[in-house]
Amino acid sequence: MSLRLAPLWWSIGALLIGAVIVLSLVSSGEGVSLFSDKLVHFLTYFLLGFWFISLAAKKRLFMLAGVVLLGGALELLQGMTPQRQPEWLDFLANTSGALLALMIVIVLPVNCFAWIEKRIFET
Repeated sequence: MSLRLAPLWWSIGALLIGAVIVLSLVSSGEGVSLFSDKLVHFLTYFLLGFWFISLAAKKRLFMLAGVVLLGGALELLQGMTPQRQPEWLDFLANTSGALLALMIVIVLPVNCFAWIEKRIFET
């Protein structure tokens, strides 16, 4: 599968990773959260997993490993910041989200990026 907009998809993915890194390492603040912390972790890594596993369909396990390693590395780095702390349950939520993304990508009958591009470039 060759994606015509692959550079765009990869660039958006890089921005997603950058946002996750920044939001994972800055102060979480003391405000009231609308969602459970674990749900936020799960959904964030589901999105990252779905994005990169779909984008690199022939390297699904490699992408899964990258997303899981990113989550683990950020949890460890949080321990080096004065305002954040690493949590094993956060890492478990991250990994669970990425694994669900892998399972969904495997069972989808079509690659979502190819589907979007087909709709864009269809004449």
